[in-house]
Amino acid sequence: MIKKIIKLNFLFVVVLGLIACSEGRGISINSVKAVLNERMGGNEKTEETSESVEETQTGVKNPYDTIDIDLTAMPQKLAYSTANRMNMMSEEYLGQIVKMNGICSIFHDEKRDIYFFTCEINDETACCMLGIEFELLDEYKFPDDFPKENEEVTVVGVFDTYKEGARTYKTLRKAVLA
Repeated sequence: MIKKIIKLNFLFVVVLGLIACSEGRGISINSVKAVLNERMGGNEKTEETSESVEETQTGVKNPYDTIDIDLTAMPQKLAYSTANRMNMMSEEYLGQIVKMNGICSIFHDEKRDIYFFTCEINDETACCMLGIEFELLDEYKFPDDFPKENEEVTVVGVFDTYKEGARTYKTLRKAVLA
């Protein structure tokens, strides 16, 4: 029994390593369960399914059939590390459909009268926050359908970047609230 537990823990660590190294390639929790089940000699059926949200909180239809990177399904430490990697190596993630949850922060550029919304996640110790901007679909009406400051929010959108001056910003375009 002890050997089986040690073997299971080892396989779990290996699979988590594979997930971390292959982020953005569409590996899902179900495929991880299938690998673990197969390696442990189980006969439990696991089915590869696409995660999809039929309708958002505001009644806006979700256009995404699959999620490439689901930060909500990861342990906090891995989610924060992945979001940090997305910020640092953004070219690897361009066009990926990302789902994340965290605290909504709102910034208002008074000169241009533009609002910016970010979804911020904490690291494991909650000492550091990392945010990714999101731009909701046009179907959302400001301010009624938009999240409030410091409200917990889950967003799904297409990862992209844009430049303003010398800075490059990361954003989830065509985002929906889940």
